[in-house]
Amino acid sequence: MTTNKQTLESIEGLLRAITAHLGITPGDASAPALDPNDPLDEVLEEPSSVQCITNLGADVFNRLDRVGRTRTIRNVLKELMRRETSVTNRTVLSEKTGKCYRIYLARPYRIDIPGSLPHTMFSTADFPLPGLVKPEAMKGWTVEGKAKVLDALEMNDEQYFICELL
Repeated sequence: MTTNKQTLESIEGLLRAITAHLGITPGDASAPALDPNDPLDEVLEEPSSVQCITNLGADVFNRLDRVGRTRTIRNVLKELMRRETSVTNRTVLSEKTGKCYRIYLARPYRIDIPGSLPHTMFSTADFPLPGLVKPEAMKGWTVEGKAKVLDALEMNDEQYFICELL
C-alpha cells in the first residue's frame, strides 16, 4: 500500500510541477479565449438550439457544464458526436444569426482501381469529399453550394467536419 501511495504522491507532485511550469493555477480558466469573429465560438443558452427530435440539447448542455466546458457551437457539436456513434451528422442553430451549423462524420469508402493500389475516399451524409486533399486543408471551402467547411477535426479515430449550411 505504501508503494501505491508513494506513486500517487509522485504523480501529484509531477502534475503540480507541470501546471506551475505552464502557469496554470488550480481553478484557472485555462481554455483559450473565445474569438468573437468565429461563429463556432458563439455560446449557446438554449438547449432547443440543438436540432433533433429528442431532447439531446439539455443532456449535452448538462454534460458540458459538469466538466466545465463552455457551451459553444463547436463544443456542443463535438459532444453530440462523441455521445452517439451511429449518427453521421448533427445540427445546431445559432441563437444570434439563425444560421445552421452541422458536424459531419466523414465516412471512408474504398475504391479499387485496376492496376493500382486501392484508395480510400471519404463522403458525408450530404456530399462527397474530394480525394487527395487533407481534411484540414478544406477549411474555408464551399462544397456543392451546400456547406462551407469551418473546421476539420479528428475524434475517436474518426474524421469530422463542421460546416455552415448555406
